[in-house]
Amino acid sequence: MIKHGKYFVPPLKDGSDFKELFKYLVSVGAGLPADQTGLPVGSWTPELLASTISQFDSNQSSIELRTVQHWFQDNDRGISTDNIRWLARVFGCGDPDAIIAWRAELNAANRRLATKRREKRSIQTRDLQFSSGTAKEGDQDAIENAAKRETPREPTSISGLAGRTEAMFSTHSSLGLPAVVFAAATALGLMSFSLNIHSVEFTPPTGPTKQVGFLWAPNWTVVFLVLLPAYFAVLINLLRLWKAEWRADLVTRLSSTSPRTNWASRVTAMSYVYWAVFVVTILIASAFNWMETHLIPLLTGNTGSWPVEWGRIAIFQPDLVSVPNAIAFSGLVFLLNAFGSYLFFAGLIILYSLTDDFVDFAAHLAHDKSQELHQNLAEIGSSLMVGIFRCCSLGLMITILMKLQASFLLSDSRDRICCILLAVDEVRCCG
Repeated sequence: MIKHGKYFVPPLKDGSDFKELFKYLVSVGAGLPADQTGLPVGSWTPELLASTISQFDSNQSSIELRTVQHWFQDNDRGISTDNIRWLARVFGCGDPDAIIAWRAELNAANRRLATKRREKRSIQTRDLQFSSGTAKEGDQDAIENAAKRETPREPTSISGLAGRTEAMFSTHSSLGLPAVVFAAATALGLMSFSLNIHSVEFTPPTGPTKQVGFLWAPNWTVVFLVLLPAYFAVLINLLRLWKAEWRADLVTRLSSTSPRTNWASRVTAMSYVYWAVFVVTILIASAFNWMETHLIPLLTGNTGSWPVEWGRIAIFQPDLVSVPNAIAFSGLVFLLNAFGSYLFFAGLIILYSLTDDFVDFAAHLAHDKSQELHQNLAEIGSSLMVGIFRCCSLGLMITILMKLQASFLLSDSRDRICCILLAVDEVRCCG
C-alpha cells in the first residue's frame, strides 16, 4: 500500500513487543519512498532513520544517532514517548489517521516490552535465590514457594479515605468526575429558576441596589460550571499518565537493589492529611458555615452582620421564596460546595504525592548514565510541571472568584463588573 508516495504498512495488532514490531517494520521498509512498482526503495539504517526524524519541522531538538542505534540492537530497552511520536510519523507516511493508529500501536508494543522486561528480571531474581540456597534441596514446599515468588505488585485498591478519594481521580475517563460536578451545578441553576431566585435585585437600607441572584454569583456558577470541572479533568489526566505510563516505565528501569515506595503506600502515608481536609471542608467550611450563615438567620429572621444575597433574601422578600425552600436550596448548594471543596484540596494533596514520587524516582535513577533515560526523565518532569501549573492556575482563579463574590456583597458597588474594575484598575466606577 502506498501513502503520499511512501510504502505504508498498516498496524499489525498481533501482540508483538516494540523490538519485534520495529524489527519487522525495518525489514519490510515501512515508511520508505516507494518506486513505480509499489515496493520500497532502499532499506532502513540507523543513520537514514535518524536523518529522516531530524528533518521533521516540529522536531526542533532532532534525535541522536546513538538513540536510534539502540532500537536496531537486540536488547530490551524501550523507547520514549516523544520518539514514539516521531516513529509514528515515519511509519504513518504523513497520513494523520495512520499516524494516530501507529502511535497507539507503538505505545502498546512498548508497554508489552516493559512487561517482558519485568518478567525477565523476576526470573533472574528467582534463579539467584535458588543458587544462594534459599530453597534447600528436598524441601519441596520451599521450592514451590520460591518458584511462585515474583516481584511485588502494587495493590489494585487502596483502603481508607485516602484510597477512596484517590480512586475517584484514578479513572480512565477524564470527563467522569467533571461531568458529575457540571451536572450538579446545572441542576442547582435550574432549581434557582424554579424558586425564582436566579436573578434578584435587593436595595439595602443604606447603599445602592445590588444584583444578588444565584446565577449572578460567580463562586456558584463560573467556578462549578467551568473552572472546577476543568481542574478535575487536568488532574485526572495527569494522574492517569503518571500511573499507567510514566511510572510504569520508570519502575522497570530501577535496579533490583534500589529501594522503592509503591504508589499505594505513598497515598496511604497521607491519610491524616486527607482526614484533616475532610474535617475542615465538610464539617467546618460547609456544614457549620451553612448553619451559621443561612440556617440560623432564616429560622430566626435576622441576618445579623451577614450581607443579603440569594440564600437570605427570603427574610426580606418572603413572597419571592419561602423560608423552607430557601433552607432546602441553600443546603443543597452547600452540599455541592462540601463535595467540591474536599475534592479540590484532595487534588492538591495528590499533586504533592505525584511530585514527591517523581523526585524519588529521579534520585534513585540519578546514577544511571543512560542519556535516553535522562531525556525521558526530563520529558516526564516537563509534562508534570505543565500539568501542575495548569491545576494551580485554575485553583488561583477559583480563589479569586470566591473572594470577588464576598467583596462585592460587602462593597458599595452596584454590580460585579464595577467590583472587578475597582480591584484591577483601582477606579471607583460607581458612586
